[in-house]
Amino acid sequence: MIIDAAAGIGCPVIASIVGSDYLVAVTEPTPSALHDLKRMLYLAKHFKIPHGIIINKFDLEEQFCEKIVKFAETEKIQIIGKIPYSKKFVDATLKMKPVGELFPNFIPFFTDLSEKVTHIIKRLNSDKDKRIKKNVMKRTDHEIFHDRPYQ
Repeated sequence: MIIDAAAGIGCPVIASIVGSDYLVAVTEPTPSALHDLKRMLYLAKHFKIPHGIIINKFDLEEQFCEKIVKFAETEKIQIIGKIPYSKKFVDATLKMKPVGELFPNFIPFFTDLSEKVTHIIKRLNSDKDKRIKKNVMKRTDHEIFHDRPYQ
């Protein structure tokens, strides 16, 4: 399931990320967006939610975009992708249509982003399954059936 949270870091955003398997943080190259991104990723780290970053409108302020990239590198956070600015997104929003429906040339770009996220989640789930199996295999039958101390 994909949950599209509101922008910012308010209670609805927090409620939407708790229990998530993966967080895709979409940001823009502005100081306020970077500030919100850092706060969001702090929460993701607190709740132990793996996360990555997509930079929207990266080409409007490429120097500031580099600050986000450096932040990601320092924190070892994957940049999943960078979305260029295009007036076509505004046009699609005004017409209340998906951008890919009006401008099919965007479909390969967003398909690639989707596939990257899907691959990351599959890898995380595979790693999670391996950890669970490893932990179960470590436990003896006695531990499995008698988890509680005797009373």
